[in-house]
Amino acid sequence: MKKMKPWVKMTIGFTIMFAVIGFVVAWDLFIKDEIDSVEVVVAAKDIPLKETITKDMLGVEKRNKGTVVKGTVLAKDMNKIIGQSPKSSILSNSIMSTEEIDYDNLVPNPDKGEAIRPIPQEWIYAKPGSLRRKDRIDIYLWPIEQKNELVKKAKGKNAPVVSPVLSEMDPDTKDGKKALLQNVPVLYAKDNSNKEVVNTEGNPEDRLNGSAIISELEVNLNQDDFDSLIQVAKAGYKLYITYN
Repeated sequence: MKKMKPWVKMTIGFTIMFAVIGFVVAWDLFIKDEIDSVEVVVAAKDIPLKETITKDMLGVEKRNKGTVVKGTVLAKDMNKIIGQSPKSSILSNSIMSTEEIDYDNLVPNPDKGEAIRPIPQEWIYAKPGSLRRKDRIDIYLWPIEQKNELVKKAKGKNAPVVSPVLSEMDPDTKDGKKALLQNVPVLYAKDNSNKEVVNTEGNPEDRLNGSAIISELEVNLNQDDFDSLIQVAKAGYKLYITYN
């Protein structure tokens, strides 16, 4: 077998050496970042509380997989947060997280006149005992005798002024055939000791056995809708509450 010339050996050796060095440099500067990184969604600008998120508010950047925490919005999931609103203000360049998104509309929007409003127990005719926080309720009117007497008085000469809310209301709504308010978010369903009523501890999905009886309801309503509830309560209606 013919011996390899020394200069050929040196050439091969240097070639392998430079190839290894080049690969190490390329791995450290380019390849490693591509393999160990993931594209995440960031805020391209400041996003105020309850502002509707649009595509132009978002950007995509690469982050090391080891720094990505649970809830981080990946680039492939960007459309899932477009059209939603944040629970609090988000600063520009912040990584977007599902924990910051108010999917259930549980945070009142002051710009829309929304606030946490209580529904007093004395206003309610009936409600499901399986109702829980984050449910969405429909509110119907339940006529009682007092309402009928007020309607009769309203036809008389010295009758009290009938509120615009009642006079403009659809007759089907007054008779309980149509909901007065729909899709109202329940923020809190509490018992008489001000503790949240939850499903049984052994089975969180089991609504049949709650931790207590609901006595206090707090919902997200704007001022106009809450005023409507006040007016119908004054007119002698009770509230019949359902949920889907």
